[in-house]
Amino acid sequence: MDWATRSAFDAADAELLAAADLATLQPEDWARRCFRTLPSLRVLPLGWQIEPIWKALDADPLASSDEPQYLQHVLLVWRPRLECRWRSAAPLEAGVLEALSQGASFAECCTLIADSGDAEPARTAAGFLQNWIAEGLLARD
Repeated sequence: MDWATRSAFDAADAELLAAADLATLQPEDWARRCFRTLPSLRVLPLGWQIEPIWKALDADPLASSDEPQYLQHVLLVWRPRLECRWRSAAPLEAGVLEALSQGASFAECCTLIADSGDAEPARTAAGFLQNWIAEGLLARD
């Protein structure tokens, strides 16, 4: 996590995508629209729950803590402006973000979500998109 945070901090800057940037997008253009993740985004698969230790050490570098618990999960690390952020993500969300970072279109992301068994892939994709814009995970073209 330390490496991911430092790497995110050192990554190239990018202008953040805003919801207003999508206002002019025509309905027929959504399917082929590709979104760029920030250059700082790191999708970090973890086998241990290290976040509580990270928080404790961030608050007090001399803090002691319990050993981390085994937990397979994914952590997102990114820097929207000057401060790095991180949070856990469900495997589906992390997979869609990785697909976006490799150039997948909105339609391809919806297909990925549908293939996971999600009953409303377009709604889920739109929810992801709304959250990612609010959190500053996506870059303006």
